[in-house]
Amino acid sequence: MSEIATVDEHEEVLALRRKVDELETQLEWFRKQVFGQKSEHAKPMDVNQLSLFAQQVEQAQAALSAAEQETHVKAYTRKKNKKSNEKLGREVETIEKTIDITDEQRKCAPGWKLVSIGRREMRTSATYVPAKVVKIIYYVRTYKKVRIDGEGDPEFLQAKLPNAVIPRSVATSSILAKVIHDKYELDVPLYRQLQDWKRIGLMVSETTLSNWMIDSAELLAPIYDRMHQCLIRQKFLQGDETPTQVLKENGRKATDKSYMWVARTVRKNATPMVYFKYDPHRSQSVAQELYANFSGVLQCDGYAGYNGLSIERVACMAHVR
Repeated sequence: MSEIATVDEHEEVLALRRKVDELETQLEWFRKQVFGQKSEHAKPMDVNQLSLFAQQVEQAQAALSAAEQETHVKAYTRKKNKKSNEKLGREVETIEKTIDITDEQRKCAPGWKLVSIGRREMRTSATYVPAKVVKIIYYVRTYKKVRIDGEGDPEFLQAKLPNAVIPRSVATSSILAKVIHDKYELDVPLYRQLQDWKRIGLMVSETTLSNWMIDSAELLAPIYDRMHQCLIRQKFLQGDETPTQVLKENGRKATDKSYMWVARTVRKNATPMVYFKYDPHRSQSVAQELYANFSGVLQCDGYAGYNGLSIERVACMAHVR
């Protein structure tokens, strides 16, 4: 019975503590509303006026003090939250490792034998495989056809070497994809990538990386144009133009404002895509070129540059506000 009474007293003390905390929080909030800094001024409060919750707080604090003096509260620790936010994507390569017993444990006494009854999954871990550069040297096989009787001239055959992504360059598609990803998705400038490449064995200059970006853009141009063709066939698009700055652009200062025009489908589209078009200007002609042959609905802001489009436009909820 004494153990049950102790538990009840413990719960009563906890309830009183919660009540005191709640009342003190309310009291502090009302104090800030009257005396704190804010944009909307409240009616000045009479300094002689008593607090609305002062009496309740004093009564709760007195009851808590009396309960703590008469009751021995058993200390306890909160249980650790075992729920983890660590997750691994489905596309991550999986390697299974089975830990076996030792050779000493395998030994059996006379009349006994060891029989495997399966394995249990115990833990999942993640490991990082550092990036590396691998040198690939291509050789081609050469053959010659000769007549069995030895008559006639032989015919020579040689395997066809696959074309390089960029002629006279060691760069492969994987190297170029990594540079593009770091520069445009992670915002890592080319000059900051040099040391990373050097550490894993590829010595290049910033000029070389810049040329790789130019060559990659030319290689991807057909895909870029095809994306635009698919985009304007959609029934609903979202568009905007974002200010940006370009260094060392012919005839313009580095501080001059340029624009990155963006057109995109909705996320739930069967073939979602985002299309970027750079232009130094924000003129109406850019919008007309970007949305040429588009006959669907365009969701955009109220910028006058879209007024020249003969299509239906709708505003987003942020601009409606």
